[in-house]
Amino acid sequence: MRRILAIALPAALAPAPAIAQEMIGLEASVLTDYRERGLSWSDGKAAARVRVDVPLPGTGFTAAAQAASTRGSERHGGAEAAVDLSVAFRHEAGLTRLHGGAIARLFPGGAGKQNYVEFDLGAGLALGPVDLAVLGSYAPPQRAIGGSNLYGKASARLALIGTPVTLTGHLGHASGHVDDAMRAGRLRPAGDYVDWSLGADYAMGRLVFSLTYSDTDIRRRDIRFPGNAGHHGARVVLGAHLVL
Repeated sequence: MRRILAIALPAALAPAPAIAQEMIGLEASVLTDYRERGLSWSDGKAAARVRVDVPLPGTGFTAAAQAASTRGSERHGGAEAAVDLSVAFRHEAGLTRLHGGAIARLFPGGAGKQNYVEFDLGAGLALGPVDLAVLGSYAPPQRAIGGSNLYGKASARLALIGTPVTLTGHLGHASGHVDDAMRAGRLRPAGDYVDWSLGADYAMGRLVFSLTYSDTDIRRRDIRFPGNAGHHGARVVLGAHLVL
C-alpha cells in the first residue's frame, strides 16, 4: 500500500507546468446519493464529489484524484470522505480503446483498516452515437476488505442524435475470496451479487443533469453482518455535474 501511494500521490497531485490548462479535466458534482456498484457510499444521504484528471503528455498515462463526501458511512468505518488516487494508461486505435490502471482508495477518518488498492482493465468500442465498454476491477487480498474483490461490468451509452440527452446503463457482478466474512461484507454484503443501472443525462453546455435508477439482487435475509450492509436496494439518484 505505501509503495503504491508513494507513486500515485505525487503523480496525481504534483504541479505540472508543462501541461496546457485545457488538457486538465475537472468535474464537480452534487448527488442525492453517492453510489458505487449498486451500494451507497454515503449512507443513503446527499453527497458532493470532485474529480481532476491530468494527462501526462507523450506517455499515454493520466493521473487522477477524486474526493467524495461519505457522510460518516458505516460501510467505511465512519469516514467522512472517500479519496481515490489513480494512474491509468489508455490506448486508442480507430473505434476501439484499451485502458488499465491502479487506484488507491483512501478513507480519511475511518476507524480501523479502511484503505485498499484496486487494479482496472477495460476495453471500449464507439459506433456513432453508441459507446460500449467492459471493465474488470480486482482488489487483491487485503485486510481492509476481508479478502479479495473482483468486479466485472458491461456498460453502454446511447446519445440521442439531435437532442441533449444520453441514455446510460450497466450490468455488473461482484465476487471474491473471503478471509474475514465481516470485513468482506463491506463490499459484498451477502456474498457474490449482481447490480444494474439505467439512466439519462441531459447536457446544458458544461452543466449536465443526471437521473439514474440502480439496484442489486442482494437479499436482506442473506446478510450476515448488517452493521455496514445498508442501502443496497433500489434507488433513484439525481445529480448535477459541472464539467470543465
